[in-house]
Amino acid sequence: MVDHLLFGCRVVVLAIMSTRDMRKQIVLDRDLAWFAFLNTLPLLLSPTYPNNSSLPPVIVSQVMNIDEMSAITANQAVSALAPLPLWLAQLLFLALSTGGALFLLFTSFVLKCASLKEMIGKGDVLFTLAAGLGSDYTMSFRMVMLAFVLAMPAALIIKCARRERENIAFIPFLSLAFLCLTLF
Repeated sequence: MVDHLLFGCRVVVLAIMSTRDMRKQIVLDRDLAWFAFLNTLPLLLSPTYPNNSSLPPVIVSQVMNIDEMSAITANQAVSALAPLPLWLAQLLFLALSTGGALFLLFTSFVLKCASLKEMIGKGDVLFTLAAGLGSDYTMSFRMVMLAFVLAMPAALIIKCARRERENIAFIPFLSLAFLCLTLF
């Protein structure tokens, strides 16, 4: 029941942010804060957070001390992470969930250097960061990749329809990718 309510609240915030991005091309901090809060709340309240599927296998084998063979491999890879307390595991989990935002920030930097124009806004990066919080370590990266794939046909249609350069609102595509990955 609570999960469904939180998901509904996320969808409302996503709709508000997408509409505002399409009309005015701005992202409000309060919307990002609400979205980040709604994403992290279920995980922060869970006493077993993070679980085995939410962290890379190397770290899981270090934290959980699974079997001797994988523990030897994990000891060679990450010997400093052996007995992690819960708060440190949560902090590591949140740091790993920023992969998509870091990738989008890097892509934004490369595109800005190549074209001398900002093509990916900082609001898109912050949205990706907020969406990645509370997810597993690969979801935010997959969300960015799926958003690029979803935005490609719209970019081609807008490019063919209009001669002048127009910015495309990217948050609706990030929102759609987030919903697709969350539901499926």
